[in-house]
Amino acid sequence: MSLRFQRAAAVTVCVVALAVLAGWAVDVLMQTPDGSSDASMTANAAIGLLLLADALLLQGMPHRRLRVSCALGAAVIGALTLADHLLGTGPAFIDGSLGGFGSAVDPGRMSVGTAVTFVLVGLALVLLGHRSPAAQVIAQVFLVGAAGVGLVALVGYGSGLGALYWQTDYTSLPLHMAAASLLIMSAALFRAARVGLIGSMTRATPGGALLRRLVPAVALLPFLVIIPIGRVEQAGGFGFGVGVLIIASVTVAAFLPVLFLTARALDRLDALASRESQRFAAVAAEREHLLAESRAVLNATTEGILLTDTEGAVLLTNSTMRTFWEELGLPSEGTIWERVSGLVLLTEDPERYARDLAALVRDPEREYVSEFTLQESGRSFLGRTAVVTAVEGRTIGRIFTLRDTTAERSSERAKEEFLASVSHELRTPLAAISGYLELFVDEHADSLQGSGREFLDVAERNVQRLARLVDDLLLVQQVKIDGVAIDSVDVDVTQLVEQCLENARPAAARRDISLSLEGDLGILAEADPLRLGQVVDNLLSNAVKFTPPGGATNVRLDRSGNGEWYTIDVSDSGPGIPEHERERLFRRFYRSSEAIAQAVPGTGLGLVVSRHIAEAHGGSLELVDSPDPGATFRVTLPLRAHDASSRAA
Repeated sequence: MSLRFQRAAAVTVCVVALAVLAGWAVDVLMQTPDGSSDASMTANAAIGLLLLADALLLQGMPHRRLRVSCALGAAVIGALTLADHLLGTGPAFIDGSLGGFGSAVDPGRMSVGTAVTFVLVGLALVLLGHRSPAAQVIAQVFLVGAAGVGLVALVGYGSGLGALYWQTDYTSLPLHMAAASLLIMSAALFRAARVGLIGSMTRATPGGALLRRLVPAVALLPFLVIIPIGRVEQAGGFGFGVGVLIIASVTVAAFLPVLFLTARALDRLDALASRESQRFAAVAAEREHLLAESRAVLNATTEGILLTDTEGAVLLTNSTMRTFWEELGLPSEGTIWERVSGLVLLTEDPERYARDLAALVRDPEREYVSEFTLQESGRSFLGRTAVVTAVEGRTIGRIFTLRDTTAERSSERAKEEFLASVSHELRTPLAAISGYLELFVDEHADSLQGSGREFLDVAERNVQRLARLVDDLLLVQQVKIDGVAIDSVDVDVTQLVEQCLENARPAAARRDISLSLEGDLGILAEADPLRLGQVVDNLLSNAVKFTPPGGATNVRLDRSGNGEWYTIDVSDSGPGIPEHERERLFRRFYRSSEAIAQAVPGTGLGLVVSRHIAEAHGGSLELVDSPDPGATFRVTLPLRAHDASSRAA
C-alpha cells in the first residue's frame, strides 16, 4: 500500500512540475487564486520539485546514486536561494527566470519558505536511504518541518490571510508548491522505517495509541480553525482578539473529549493488564507447583535421570543421578559427553565403550542401551539414552537413564550357580535310581504282574521326567557358558519325526488326541539326531498338553526357500497363545497363563532349550500365525550343516 502511494504521489508531483515548466515556456503563469503573480511557482522551483519527485520515485530502488543526485540537486537549489536571500546577490539562475526562458514576466526569486522546503525534503530523501536509525529519525524531523511550511501556506490560502502565503519575501509559496510539498512529505513518511516519530506512533502500546489519537488533533485542528475565522474576520465579522478567543475555545472543546476518551482507553488497558498479570501469576504458580511435583517424583525414583539439550548441555538431573556422579568422583560440570568420557575410563572395557560413545555423538538420533561394570568396585549398571522430541516432532534433547543392577547380577549369578549345582547333584542319584529300577525289572520280569508292574512303570516314567529336567537345566547352563555342542550326521528327518510321534502316542491316547504327519516326507538333512529329536519331543509334548480331549496335533514337513532349508511345523487345536504373552514365551522358567490356569505340568524350559538347539544348527524356532485355532511352532533348519562341530553362544 505504501509503495503504491509513494509512486502515485511522485507521478502527481512530476505532472505538476512539468506543467509549470510548460507554462513558463509558453508564457502562461500558474498564479494564485487572487491573480497575484508574486505567488507563482518559478521555473527553478519547478525543476527542484521535479528533482524531488524523481528522488521519491526512486526511493527503495537499486538506483541509489541517481536518487541521491536528484535529492541533493533540489537541496542545492534551495541552499543557493537561501544564500541569495542572506547576501542579496547570486547568479541569474537564482531569480527563477533561467535566463529569460522565453517569458516576458519577471518571476522573481523563490521565497525562503520554498527554499527551506527544498533543503529539508532533499536532505530527508537522502537520509531515508541509510540504514542508521539516527539518520531515519533526522529525516523524519526534516520532513515534518517541511510539512509545517506547506501547511502554513495552505492555511493562508484557505483563510485569505495573505501574509501567510504571498505578501512577504519569506512566506510566498504557490498553492501547487504547498500541496506538492505536503504530498511528497506524506509519501516519504509512509516509506520511512518504523523508528523515531513513525515508530512511536505505530507501536502497539498505550503510548502509541495515545500518539495516534492526539498528534492529528494537535497538528491539524488549530490550522483548520484558523481558516473559517480568517474568512469571517476579512468580511468584518469580528476583530483579531475575538478570533484568538474562538481559536482557544474550539481547541479546548476539541481536545477535552480526546483526552477523556484516551484516559478511558488507558484505564481499560490498565484493567486488562491487571487481569492478565493475575492470570499470568496463577499460571506461573501452577507451573511452579507442577515443576515441584515433577522434581519430587524424579528424585523419588531409584533410577538416575538426566536431560540435556541438543548440544549436550545438562538441563535437569535428579538426586539419584547426582549421587551416582558424586560416588564415582566424576565431574558434575560440562556437557554430558565430557562427563560420560570420564565414566568410560572406569569401566572394565573402556575401549569398547569409547567406540560406542563416539558413534553416539556422530548420530544424534541413535538410541543406545548397554550394561557395564565398573573395574574397581565391580558394580554393574544398565544405561539407556534416547532422543526426546516435542509434540510437533521437533528434537529438543536427549534423556539418559541409569539403573544399578549390581544386586540383580549377584542374584542372577547365585541362581545360576544354584541351578548348576542342583543339576549336577541330582544327576548322580537319578542315574542310580534308574539303574536299580532296570536291574529290578530284569531280575523279576516274570514275577511282576498287576499293580506291581504298574507301580514300577510310574516310577520309571518319573525318573525319566526328572532326568529330562536335569538335562534341560544343564543345557541352559551350557548355552550361557560354551554354547550348545552339535554333532551333525546324515539324518532321515521323516523317520526321526515318526519316532517322536510314537513317543508321544501314549500321552495322546490317554486324552483321545489324534496325531498326524503330513507334507514332504522324503527330507534328508545334516543334523544332530539327539538334539533335533529333543526339539520335536518338546514341541509335541507341549502340543499334547494344551490340546483339549478329542482334539488333534499335527506335524508338517516342508522344504522352503531355494531348497536349502526345511521346516517342521507342530500345530495343536488348543486355545492358542494371547498376543501379550508371545514375547515372553522363550524366557527361562516362563509359563503361560493358560498353563497356570489348567495346572499343566512343566518347568518353562522346553521352548528355551529348543530354540537354543535350533540356533545351534544355524536355524530358528518361532511362533507363527495360523488361520486355524491353536498354536503353531515352526522350526526352520538348513538341509546341510554350516559347521559340523558348530557351537552357538
